[in-house]
Amino acid sequence: ILNLFGCWAMINLSMENFLVSMKNLRFIILSGCYVLTRFRYEFRCEGHGMLDALGCSNLRTMEIRCMENALDELILTGCRQIQVRAC
Repeated sequence: ILNLFGCWAMINLSMENFLVSMKNLRFIILSGCYVLTRFRYEFRCEGHGMLDALGCSNLRTMEIRCMENALDELILTGCRQIQVRAC
């Protein structure tokens, strides 16, 4: 589980740098990280994953890669500018 709820100062480079070492996350909570403009992650777990980006109003691009059925829930409420690319 990675919970960054309310980390409003989290920037793209910081996020990308530490996600590289986190290979088996099932739950990622980005709610309130409104400075982020992009997000990229590959879910490698099997089933029951969740990504919550509630209120990330500046998030523009999101690339999600995952195993079949790995992501059960994706919350993008308030992400007005987002373009999602799922592979």
